[in-house]
Amino acid sequence: RDPQSPAAGVVLNGSDHQTVLQLTNLVEGRYVFHLKVTDAKGLFDTDSATVIVKKDIHEADLVELALAADITAFTEGNKGMLVRQLAVLIDVMDSDIHVQEIKQDLSTGNMVVVFVVMNSQTHLVQDGATVLARLRRKLKAGSEVLDFKVVQVDTVVCQNNCSGHGVCNSFTKLCQCDSFWVQNPFKAHFGEKVNNCDWSILYVIVIAFGIVVGAGLITWGIVCLVRNRRRFRRSKRHRYTLLDEIDDKGEKIEMYSRDRKQNNSLVMSESDDLLSDEETTLFENKKKPNGTMRNGIISSTLPKL
Repeated sequence: RDPQSPAAGVVLNGSDHQTVLQLTNLVEGRYVFHLKVTDAKGLFDTDSATVIVKKDIHEADLVELALAADITAFTEGNKGMLVRQLAVLIDVMDSDIHVQEIKQDLSTGNMVVVFVVMNSQTHLVQDGATVLARLRRKLKAGSEVLDFKVVQVDTVVCQNNCSGHGVCNSFTKLCQCDSFWVQNPFKAHFGEKVNNCDWSILYVIVIAFGIVVGAGLITWGIVCLVRNRRRFRRSKRHRYTLLDEIDDKGEKIEMYSRDRKQNNSLVMSESDDLLSDEETTLFENKKKPNGTMRNGIISSTLPKL
């Protein structure tokens, strides 16, 4: 192989030292191979061969389906059944499904099936993005047609425009967002489940600030409400009014609760022996010492006339 040729490509069965060279996994580019022949007397001659590998014109239409299946146990019969099931989901004929490759993803252990949809009569290839959208819609609807669990379905060449704010990695199928742009997690994990670069960092900062301020206001309101309730409970106590002394006749002064019924608030005289000869009188005192106006209930004993 010429030093200027692409290094990609695997030589099969040591054929680089045989008359027929066998290669696989070539990439787009110009390969130059040199052949040197030597006879028993040490005479030799050289020649060169050029192989040009062109880009697959249908590369953008290839769809890869990752399945949770053991590739060693996947038989030709399973392949035929999978083709029929895919034809039902995509709504095409079985002969329109052309499987290009079946491989194993070494990083996850999943089996990956690469196929293209091409009309068997007109040989027209359906757009890969259209096939992908149709297949995702059927799988999202809960279709149980496939015998194997679908881990991921996508095009071989990433066709996600990343919301116009980034580029899509062809290997990971993830968006690499531009500066000041981030992924919308709701759209990526709960909605359409598509990688994106929808959110500006400025939007994220404003929303986060609003959430923090809102949480602070709610917490402050709850604290104020609790404090007001405690003050109300403390202030709800019995209040008493002091009945001042009115004269020098020795009336008895007592304190009554405002919640106590007035019809039972009678103050009796200190002497029980005079009850038979005296009369109990209930009156409202309007004479206030020191110029103050207070109301009270005083019981007094008066002699009979």
